[in-house]
Order: sequence, then C-alpha cells, then structure tokens
Amino acid sequence: MSRKSAGSQATWALLTEGVTRARLEAHRLRHLINRAIKLVEESEEKDHIYQMAGDMIVSVPDRLDKIDIALDRTSLALARMGEEFLDARLSISDKQLVDDAISAAFGSPKHKESAEERVASRYMIPKSPSQVLVDLIRLRERLYDNDSGTLRNLAGYLAKALQDHATDAVSLRVALTKLVKDWSWHLGSSPLPVETSVLAELKKAIARLKTVKQAMQVTLGPDGLVKTWQTPFPETTECCKCGGEARFAFTAHEGSDEMEYVRDMYSNDPNGDGLWPHDACAVAVYFCKDCLESTALYNQA
Repeated sequence: MSRKSAGSQATWALLTEGVTRARLEAHRLRHLINRAIKLVEESEEKDHIYQMAGDMIVSVPDRLDKIDIALDRTSLALARMGEEFLDARLSISDKQLVDDAISAAFGSPKHKESAEERVASRYMIPKSPSQVLVDLIRLRERLYDNDSGTLRNLAGYLAKALQDHATDAVSLRVALTKLVKDWSWHLGSSPLPVETSVLAELKKAIARLKTVKQAMQVTLGPDGLVKTWQTPFPETTECCKCGGEARFAFTAHEGSDEMEYVRDMYSNDPNGDGLWPHDACAVAVYFCKDCLESTALYNQA
C-alpha cells in the first residue's frame, strides 16, 4: 500500500469518527432542548418566558435541524468515499452478509454494477447470458474462500471452464455438464451437504444455459403470419420471378430484447452505404407453387 493511499484511508477514518461523534452530541443536545421546551410549556410563567426569549426557544431547534442536515450530507459523502476502501478490505462472504442484512432491514439496495458483472460483460458475446456468468463467477469466488480443499480444487476447474468457454453458451454448457459429471463421481455416494449444494447450483446454471434465446426465431405455418411488427403477413403473395402465386412457409423474427440484430450488420445510410433495416425486423418467406422461387416480405419495429 502506498503512503498516499494509507494517508487517505487514515484521513477518511478520522473524519468518519468525527462525524459520528458530532451526530451523537447533536442527538444529546436535541434531547436536552426538548426537555427544556417541555418545561417551558408546563411552566406557569410560560407567557413571560416567551416574551423574554421566545425567539431563542423557536430558533434553536431550527438551527439544530440545519446541523443535522449538514452532518447527513457529510456522512453520505464519507460513505461514498469509503465504499471502495471497505469493499477492497472485506471478503466476498462478508460483503454478501452486509447486502443480506441491508436487504432484510431496508429492502433491496439500489443496484450497482458489481465486479463480477463487469467481468461477465467484458468477456461475454451475444447469445451468452451475462447473469449466468455473474452467478458462476460468484460461485467460483465462494469456493475459493471455502475451507474445504476439495471445493477449492473445484473452484480451479470452474475457473478454467469460464476462462475457456465464457464467450459461447453452448460450449460453456458442455464444459459444465462434464464438470458436474466428473465431480459427482469424484465425491462418491455420500457427498457433504455443501458439496451437494454446489453441484445443484452448477446444474441450475446448466439448465439456464439451455434456455438461451437465439437472436432470430423461426415460426412455421399459420402461426408465423402474426409474428410481425406491423399488420399480419398474407397467406399468399405474388412470386417475385414469374408473377405466380407464392405460398407462405415461415417467418424469421427478432424479439425486443435480443443482444444482436440484423440492423447491426450494416449502417442505414441512404446517402452513403445504402439502405438497411433500422430496427428489429420480421421476414416472411414464401415459395411459388409454379416455379418454386422464394419470395420474402418484411417489416420492422
């Protein structure tokens, strides 16, 4: 640790202690003022006291409110300044304990991108679900912190799987499936409860990876006619080659929550590279019953 960093942390700790003491004294002072005001209100000389010192009786609580606000601002600033310092000092299990306690007492805290999420977003590509990667990275860190040598070894194998396959959901699923199979055999017929729990988490991640949506969905038959961003597609259309009747076959369509779209392949630049879809699209494909040429209709969001 550098001397400058150590000095900054010491200064932060000193300021935090000072604000905490000031808040305590302000609370005690308010208690004394409330007692004094209660005595005045109950006194037979109340009117006389207000005539002589009414401005002070009224203004002192207001001044104390302003002191509390100033201390609140300073406390908030120190909390944000010290967050990175405390985050670096605490283990993952300690930070999870703090998050759970805050969530139970005050509700879920405002989301802030975690280190795990930053790692996941750095290495993932479209079609690889970031939240699964986040959960696997957190599991890996918990295993590294565990006292069990067996689970620490498992953390190493999980880290290797993430390093080699994090950019592809299919290969990651295959690697995790093999890992679960190998370690189920390694742990034998009587694994410890914590080992069973870890394997269950890995199996859950595998199941979630199986539900990864492709960027383009295909719907066959009549159901595909309504897979559109505008009006439903017609059952037939004119063949683009011979002018005959082309019958509907399927629709390829994009959803509203995909990570990658057709529109991202090229820019929509009428005065430069040319026209291209500007939003999520749906493409209906037809085959001519006379010449079997394909014809496509499309629309976009």
